[in-house]
Amino acid sequence: MHAEFSSLKGLLSHCDKLIATRDIDFIASGRMPLNALSIDAELSSRREYNNGIIVLRDKGGEFLIGEDDFQATKDCNVEMVKYTQNGGGNKDQSKFGFKWPSITQIAKPIAAAGCALRRDQDRYPIDIISTGDWYKAFMPLFFISKNKKYSPQFISLNTILKYDDRSRTSKTKVEHYLSPSLRITKKDLYKWESGNILIDEDVAKTHQEYLSTDISYDPDTIVMLTQPFSETGQITQEEEYRIVSDLISELGDLGYQILLKPHPREHANKYKNLIGRNDVEILGNEKGEPIERQIAKYDAHAVIGYNSTALLTISAFYDLDVYTAEPFLRNKTTYESDIRFSEVTEGLLIEYTSGKSI
Repeated sequence: MHAEFSSLKGLLSHCDKLIATRDIDFIASGRMPLNALSIDAELSSRREYNNGIIVLRDKGGEFLIGEDDFQATKDCNVEMVKYTQNGGGNKDQSKFGFKWPSITQIAKPIAAAGCALRRDQDRYPIDIISTGDWYKAFMPLFFISKNKKYSPQFISLNTILKYDDRSRTSKTKVEHYLSPSLRITKKDLYKWESGNILIDEDVAKTHQEYLSTDISYDPDTIVMLTQPFSETGQITQEEEYRIVSDLISELGDLGYQILLKPHPREHANKYKNLIGRNDVEILGNEKGEPIERQIAKYDAHAVIGYNSTALLTISAFYDLDVYTAEPFLRNKTTYESDIRFSEVTEGLLIEYTSGKSI
């Protein structure tokens, strides 16, 4: 039975007690299946770990990952902790579930404490590995607790593409104050440059090395990723079924066998009318293991989809040909978006051309 908390204070107090009773090597935190994969890759790339804490965060009251989603910790003594965020909708609270002090109240004192920590070379190293900026939630552990023997390194992992980051070019005030004095490492898979998406090769390599496996590339097999367009109201279900069926037919006519992988948020049996066709096999769309973990077992030589960010992560993590059929989507449906995926991913993905072998 995992310990569960609904307040950050309670969570940090529990972590503080665990740190006091054993030599904790790492604290990791995530809430999505892809987060678990990235944490695994990071843990595998660094050093041997013996004792750790993994904080599972909820998404809308539901936990999307569990103990079985972490593979790199199988030989570690790991304490799993569940944290339900309770600050949603309250403008006085942050996503961490509490009200942050002002910059002047927290940043400068923490920065000063960080300088003191870095000067002490005898402190025991501990890695705080989290997704996004959640590493900040764990900072109070090392400045207000009695556990002064640790020298933390905060590692921020981000493998989720955020279109809002297109205009973010400078550091926040918190980062400005804290970065010079604390060991904060940001590992973002994506960055924007002149309106285009670029891949950080070092972050991609960490995942590639962790996921390295022998794939029997079948030149006649293609994995096709669908998306919940009708569920989100972007196009009608009739339009959606038509473009999926038409794309399968085009590829089938070229001699390819399609492995159709529905998105976890798509309705069950959505593509039941495709059952029985010789050119397609429908894979399960169960929640849990991310497609980035699953893709190797399908032995396909290529992956095709529309504008799913999974196309980018698969392209970054595997030596596969990855295609975007977004123009196909735009030309055959009423789909609209101010971001043209095929343009911002130029050089990373291959644009699908009707009737051309892939």
